[in-house]
Amino acid sequence: MGTAEVVKRAIGLSEPFLVADGSKFHINDVDPGDTLDFKSEDKPRAREALANGVQALTDLQDMLYAQDRWALLVTTLKDRTRLAYDRYYGGVSNLLEALDADRDQFQAELALAQTVRDELLSVVQLYKALGGGWQQ
Repeated sequence: MGTAEVVKRAIGLSEPFLVADGSKFHINDVDPGDTLDFKSEDKPRAREALANGVQALTDLQDMLYAQDRWALLVTTLKDRTRLAYDRYYGGVSNLLEALDADRDQFQAELALAQTVRDELLSVVQLYKALGGGWQQ
């Protein structure tokens, strides 16, 4: 039995139990003042499952924010590259400016791709933290 199943069983929930509420995380159907009765052998695994779930949600939130920022930068650099080539073809600037704009755009696109990869890894970690069918 995975750590997520231990927590679900101890709390008595049949659905995923971690919910993102802004930057705070709480357990569904449990009042903040309630105490949870875990069996003594399940307490460390329950703490680990909750910590893993919260960390996975936090990582996912961070990755989504970073992805939005990188996507905005890529859009801006595409405009810069287009304008740099327009200036070059118009004879106003040299090819080096256009190539610098290309390089900057490529670096931002690479960072965006890495952020998308990190987002997908965060989703996998969230699934794993919630039980996700992993066999250990």
